Amino acid sequence: MPKQHTYVLGLNTYDHDVSACLLRDGAIAFAIAKERITREKHATGFYKEVIDYCLNAEDITLEDVDLIVRNCYILPVDENGRAAGLSGHAGVPSRI
Repeated sequence: MPKQHTYVLGLNTYDHDVSACLLRDGAIAFAIAKERITREKHATGFYKEVIDYCLNAEDITLEDVDLIVRNCYILPVDENGRAAGLSGHAGVPSRI
């Protein structure tokens, strides 16, 4: 039987406000912040709850997910020590 949908699971796992978003065929199917589950403002820690929420809401398993992406706050740096491609933008220093 051919696969019916393409799923992408996006995770915010860095620092506080852990969250997940499940895309189905490029559109948001489900999204949740961990604080909505734990009732702890700016919830941190492991992200199993938010993954499980999205997968259970769509009635799929992790094996059904085609791509998993997560955020990364580490900026790429060029050979001069500047944030690559971002220098001069608001809030981004010209030298790290």
